[in-house]
Amino acid sequence: LDSEDTMRDVAGKLGISVGQLAGYCRRVVGKPFLSWRKELRIREACRLIEEEPDTPLYIIGELVGIKDKSNFRRQFTEVMKTSPAAWRRDREKRQG
Repeated sequence: LDSEDTMRDVAGKLGISVGQLAGYCRRVVGKPFLSWRKELRIREACRLIEEEPDTPLYIIGELVGIKDKSNFRRQFTEVMKTSPAAWRRDREKRQG
């Protein structure tokens, strides 16, 4: 989830080539590396929003590797089909 790691960095840490990582993502995960990483980050953001209801959303974004709050909102909305604030409100209603 580290925002500073490129696909090359991740492949290097795994001891494989960028091509092998790209192939793995296509065959096993079923999507490109960047899409997969974005979904992992947003799933982690959802978990943090539920577990840390008082943590500001921009902090949640930073914790999952998305430093810019408008970019976090855009990516979250793209994956979850709702904004992080609306997602949090929905979870609070369900738990309340």
